[in-house]
Amino acid sequence: DLLHIIAETDDIVIKTQIGITIIAIGLVLKLKPLYNLNHIVVHILVIMQSWAVGNSIIAKNATHK
Repeated sequence: DLLHIIAETDDIVIKTQIGITIIAIGLVLKLKPLYNLNHIVVHILVIMQSWAVGNSIIAKNATHK
């Protein structure tokens, strides 16, 4: 779903934010030293990712008016 959002938004900053959070969540879940903190960190990253997705929706709606 996130890849479709990245493809549909025109804002490079939002694309970058979503991409970075995807990579960060993957790293946190895969790297053993970060594994113990993953519960808190993943929730923070998902909140940041949701914020970026919300911004992409707002930006998309603003350009269609």
